Amino acid sequence: MHDAALDAFADRWLDADLYRLRRAARDLYVRALRGGIYYAAASAVFVMTIEPVRELPWFAWISPIAYLVLALLRYLNKVPEGSTESDDYRRWRFRHWLVIDAGCVLWSGHMIAAGLLSQGYSVTLTVGLLCCFAYNSAICHAFAMNRRAAYLALTLLSLPPIIAFAFFIHDGLPIAIGLAVQGSYAMAMLDRASKDYATQISNEHALLLSRAETERLVRTDVLTGLSNRREYEHRWEQAWHMAARQGGDLALLVIDLDYFKQINDTYGHAAGDACLRHFAQILSQQFRRAGDLCARIGGEEFAVILSGISAFEAAKLGRDFSDALIKSPCPYRDQIISITASIGAGAADWDQDPDPAATFARIDQACYEAKKQGRSRLVAV
Repeated sequence: MHDAALDAFADRWLDADLYRLRRAARDLYVRALRGGIYYAAASAVFVMTIEPVRELPWFAWISPIAYLVLALLRYLNKVPEGSTESDDYRRWRFRHWLVIDAGCVLWSGHMIAAGLLSQGYSVTLTVGLLCCFAYNSAICHAFAMNRRAAYLALTLLSLPPIIAFAFFIHDGLPIAIGLAVQGSYAMAMLDRASKDYATQISNEHALLLSRAETERLVRTDVLTGLSNRREYEHRWEQAWHMAARQGGDLALLVIDLDYFKQINDTYGHAAGDACLRHFAQILSQQFRRAGDLCARIGGEEFAVILSGISAFEAAKLGRDFSDALIKSPCPYRDQIISITASIGAGAADWDQDPDPAATFARIDQACYEAKKQGRSRLVAV
């Protein structure tokens, strides 16, 4: 991950709640995708083993078709991948669970129908029980990311058949007890799976935070918080070649603090560090466009990449920065330390510069000329 990509990632997904919602939504979508197909296949076998249904073949396909429609709805309800709004994921989750719950209600209806239409224990009842046990287990393991919603799905799947077999179906009490025992076990497993899932997501998020922080440190100057030389070189090469291909404008400022050694000698190195941080703060305030990059490329040497800016515009921006710097001396303890800078300003010349290093060399030389001419000035090339 580099520069803009890392920044976009950090802005969007390093928020813990948003990351958990997005991750849970993606997992729910993928894990629920095949459920409707399994329901449809099982219901086809289920209804074909009931004698009254076999006498009405057109009726036998209503249930499988209903499950296929639910499967299609699961597929079409896509996760809002690009959204950074938590409410978008919550609304999506509500819609998705409505479809899942509809399948659970439909299957519990199958179980009740099997008990009412079958004569004693039958193939139909056996298929229904096995599928009910399998679906309970699938819910507690696959849908642990939304524990409360999964509890509701287990209840919708098991409770209506338990009540029907216990009170309204002849000799159905053993089946009701079996469903109750297996449903209770599934809920206990759901609680454990939910805790494991939450731990896994927390660990993943912590790892992403650590990775992002490592990337930030690798590309950032620790003292000033600006980009470091490594990041500057990467971005300058990238911006230069892109602008060269498109024939667009690309400007650069090379800035060197004046008399920095004298500041260190007079006030101490801690004061020098304070001046560098103060300078970096003003630099960041002056160059805030999305395409700008402020970097510390040496001890007291800085560079600003200005995409889409001509040499004339860069010189004007450089002078504005120089004025702002003069008007904002660095407060250090009970003292005020004046800071000035020599600036070289220029833009890539596609007829003259063969590579990024050549452009930098011209503008760096302009900065050197500004120092030779007396410092606290700008030389444009």
